[in-house]
Amino acid sequence: MGGCKPPISPGMPVSPADAAEGRSGLAVRCAGYSSRFGVWHHGIVRRLLFVPVGFAVEIIHNTKGGGVAVVDWHEFAAGNPVLLHRRPESVYAADVVARAEANIGKPYYLFAQNCEHFASFGFTGKAESESVKAVGWMVAGVLAVAALTSDSR
Repeated sequence: MGGCKPPISPGMPVSPADAAEGRSGLAVRCAGYSSRFGVWHHGIVRRLLFVPVGFAVEIIHNTKGGGVAVVDWHEFAAGNPVLLHRRPESVYAADVVARAEANIGKPYYLFAQNCEHFASFGFTGKAESESVKAVGWMVAGVLAVAALTSDSR
C-alpha cells in the first residue's frame, strides 16, 4: 500500500488537498473567532474548484457580520488550522451540501442560528449547538445554586 495516505479521522487537521479528496459535504471547524474561549467556528465544504494554479475549496459558513455565506478555505481558516469534524457517507454528501446551500443568505443569531447550528443542520437536518447547550446548563446551574443559597426570609 505504498503511497496511500491514511484516512482522515474526526479531530485531525485537514488541508485544502485533503478536502479535495473528500470532495463535498465535509463538516469542518477551526479555532477561529473566539478560540480563546474554546469556541470552534464551523462550516461545510461546498465544492472543489479547479483554477489555473491548482484548486480552491469553497466552504459555506455562518458569521455574525455576514450571515450564511460562501468563502474560500483560507478566509474560513483565518490563519488557524482546520479540523475535520464529520465526514458524511458519500451517498449523503449531496444532501449535506444542498441543505447548506439552502441557507445561504440567512442571518446569524447567536442562540438560534450560529455557525454550529448551521453546520449541524447541514450535516444532520437538525440545528443543534453543543456550545449553546453548555452555556444554558451553566446558567441553569448558577441559578440553581443561587436559589438554594439565597436567604429566604
